[in-house]
Amino acid sequence: PGYVYDYNYKPAGFYVLSWRRLQFAGEVTHPNGTEQLEGIGYFQRVNFNVPLFPWKWIWAAFEDGSIFSCTTPYIGLQLLRRGDRFFPGMLEKATLPIINGGFFHWQDARETVVLNRAKVTPIAGDTYPTFTVECSSPAGDFIRFEIVPYTHLQILLDHPLRNGRWYSRFNYNEYPFRVANLEGVAGGRVLDSKALGQGFGNCEYTWGLGLYPILPTTAWATRTAGLEYRLAGL
Repeated sequence: PGYVYDYNYKPAGFYVLSWRRLQFAGEVTHPNGTEQLEGIGYFQRVNFNVPLFPWKWIWAAFEDGSIFSCTTPYIGLQLLRRGDRFFPGMLEKATLPIINGGFFHWQDARETVVLNRAKVTPIAGDTYPTFTVECSSPAGDFIRFEIVPYTHLQILLDHPLRNGRWYSRFNYNEYPFRVANLEGVAGGRVLDSKALGQGFGNCEYTWGLGLYPILPTTAWATRTAGLEYRLAGL
């Protein structure tokens, strides 16, 4: 089973076409070898426009087959951040969402529970940050949990401006995670680890402001698991 999400939000600078839930089976090769895997997946195609505002986006799948997702494009001091260091205390949390919302879909349900309000709060950590997620609806549905990342991927999008004398940087980060301290109610049914099993997912946290000249010479860098790859002139 699966369903498609087709969304164009011009003020935030993005267009998303996604298959939010799909079954997959195949062969996966990784540093420790090759194995056959099957389970729940997510596929999307994203087009970026200008200006591109930062966002927080969550997708999580649970052992029983249920899924959850939310998104919050936002405005805050993070628009001006060019490095990786979080702002102290409440400054990191003080953001204004452009839009926000989410959904929960039970594995055995035909209808999706829409959650109109979403809040994702980053908390600086020693190795990786953690995040608290809170979503709710006027009908009384809600979900709360903690994101505990176990790795980190980063892509830096640098674009020269003013004849190369300045450049804009959009900092894209992914944090694959495990779900902790889950609680909630969706469609009159309790959400917890006993009902859903362990949850896993991906958290996107971006900052900076994407500004692109008409004919850019793009330089970007990818960092993952302590490795760094750089390409220029793309």
